[in-house]
Amino acid sequence: AIERKKAKEEMAKTFASKLKFQEEEINEANQQIEESERILRGLKQEQDACVSRLKDYDNELSLLKASVCAISSELERKKAVLRSLNTQIEAKSENLAKAKNKFKAVSNK
Repeated sequence: AIERKKAKEEMAKTFASKLKFQEEEINEANQQIEESERILRGLKQEQDACVSRLKDYDNELSLLKASVCAISSELERKKAVLRSLNTQIEAKSENLAKAKNKFKAVSNK
């Protein structure tokens, strides 16, 4: 009976030791989970900041595109004005040449 009692006590000690070891493993796993969750929260914050910056860049790009379109339209308008001025200059040059020819004709008489 004493030997059975000692065997039971030894089994209880072994069982308690295994339980303690498992408890330590669980605590360590919980610490690793907490650390992983902390890291994930940090990564989520970084991701949110990146998304925010991307939205800002996208808005800025849209503004730049609008600005380029406005500049392009203004450039086309100015080209049209220049073409009109060139046409006027050509017409005036022709008129001037005709006037010179008439003047020469009158002067030669």
